[in-house]
Amino acid sequence: MPKKWLKMVLNKDFAFLSLIRAKDFLFGGKELLFFKISKLMFVVDTFVSLQKILTLYDDRIKNILYFVAKESTKSIVSQEIKQFGYKRSTHLFERMLKQFEYTGIGKSKILRLDIEKGVIKIRNPNCVFAKRFRRMCGFQSQPIDFYICGIYTGIAEAVFQTEFIGIEESCIACLAPACIFNIYATKKIPDRKKLENGFMPDKSRCRIDIDIIKEATKFENMLEKRKTSRLNSITERFIRTNKMVYKDGTIKVLGGYIFLIPLNNIILIQKLLEKDSRICEALYFVGKMQTITAANIMKKRFGFENILKLFAVIFRQSELIGFGDFKMLKSDTKKKYALAQSINNKFSLQYFKLFGKQDHPVDYLLSGMGAGIAEVLVKERMVLIQKCCIAQQSPSCVFETFEEKKIDSFCNPQQKLFFRKLNEIENDIKNKINWKNFYKY
Repeated sequence: MPKKWLKMVLNKDFAFLSLIRAKDFLFGGKELLFFKISKLMFVVDTFVSLQKILTLYDDRIKNILYFVAKESTKSIVSQEIKQFGYKRSTHLFERMLKQFEYTGIGKSKILRLDIEKGVIKIRNPNCVFAKRFRRMCGFQSQPIDFYICGIYTGIAEAVFQTEFIGIEESCIACLAPACIFNIYATKKIPDRKKLENGFMPDKSRCRIDIDIIKEATKFENMLEKRKTSRLNSITERFIRTNKMVYKDGTIKVLGGYIFLIPLNNIILIQKLLEKDSRICEALYFVGKMQTITAANIMKKRFGFENILKLFAVIFRQSELIGFGDFKMLKSDTKKKYALAQSINNKFSLQYFKLFGKQDHPVDYLLSGMGAGIAEVLVKERMVLIQKCCIAQQSPSCVFETFEEKKIDSFCNPQQKLFFRKLNEIENDIKNKINWKNFYKY
């Protein structure tokens, strides 16, 4: 083993590092891969904020998060079983739980596994999502881990080839000592009256065609076929210097907890909600809040003040996040203006692959992130618009950032409406989320 890898093994989870060395878990040159599935690195606080905001505007989000997570996890595990010829057993279920711990969902312990009676009980004592939800949004009256519950259910369905339904019995966000998940065989689920405090998944409440989710989460539609052979230098440096650490089912990068979420899942959530809710504005807003926090941390730690230098570093780290890489086309610090381009934006490419040509740009999360960087640098309210998008069959994605007061000069009527709705969201959730605790541990 090379000396640089030997150093990484000290005080770290060896299996986690083995995944990286074997390129099963790989931060490549253009995107982030996990078992050949393209992933986005989501700051947990960002996912908390996104779920909280969307819950205010659309009651479908709980079911959509659950079913998207369930179907994608089921596809991945089913493919693993098929490819390697694993024997379906309780041991395999435990192994798959361990595998998904490496995505940052927390440590999973099986309390009960009785397939004959159709009951699986899982305890997660360090579910970071629930802990951060309670810290940022206060005490919750009902469990909130819909996405993680979907992951556990998907693993069970793939391993035991039986239809299950997952229900979170208790949650850290509700002041419980641990998150407890009950996975029931559909035919043996208890009376709904006994589950009043838990979330009961219901396909009918999604008000969408569940087949859309199943199609987009097929393994072949999530698989990254391009060969990626190198380990991202930033990733390697982060691991070696303890800036990226895995422990007990959680991943920390630069001191903040993160999730690894299949790219297709984020695309699906956006596509399913974009017509009837404020998903687009919410993605932009949380992307902006995440990046304002991250940029301030980088300024404080590394002393970046020049707009070109910090933009270059942030765009370089976009590889680590999973969006692809970028280059600056134009920058004017006096006019507070910048123009950037991406020719391999994985989000837009995959969006087009799944849903065909779009009549509008789709990179709301990435646009918000860019606006956040600019706002930190110039210390004024900034906005970012996407001038063209690969999902529109444009050869590249181009982003333009400028002062908020110049919206009338740069934006078309549709973009102006978007920013008006964005301001409404900011006002609506001002007292719903404690932003002082965002990325503070």
